[in-house]
Amino acid sequence: MSYADKLTAEINRILDDLAERGESWEAKWIAHGICNSHSDGLNSSEDAEFWRWCGYTETRDQVRRCINSRAGDKAETNDRQYRLPGYDHLQSYYVVQRGGVDVGVPVTSLSDAEIEEKSSLFRSMGAACYAHADELDRFRRLRRTAAAK
Repeated sequence: MSYADKLTAEINRILDDLAERGESWEAKWIAHGICNSHSDGLNSSEDAEFWRWCGYTETRDQVRRCINSRAGDKAETNDRQYRLPGYDHLQSYYVVQRGGVDVGVPVTSLSDAEIEEKSSLFRSMGAACYAHADELDRFRRLRRTAAAK
């Protein structure tokens, strides 16, 4: 198992623990916690700050990717584990802006305004997908017609 796989597994364990307690997922705090739990690997050389920054930056990016894959607007819809029981599409968590920061929030803790915003977003994404499909079909037909001439 690569270290990237180990880090992803560690992040997902933390997200699962937070979800069990119904707590929000804030990438920067999760990344800080992970980095602090692995700080024994840093010595006090002048390069330590470089590695601390690089480690935190990469860890935070990986946390963000894990949160987005589970709760983002393009969350992996084939993973039933992250769906609210009794629903086919409703996710347990959604990423919303709170205080200018993207945060994974349990759907049960979303405000009505946040739910309306997500609903509107998904409706517009659906309309855009249908329009995209229509254009692909039109392109295919036009190409076939042009090739026949």
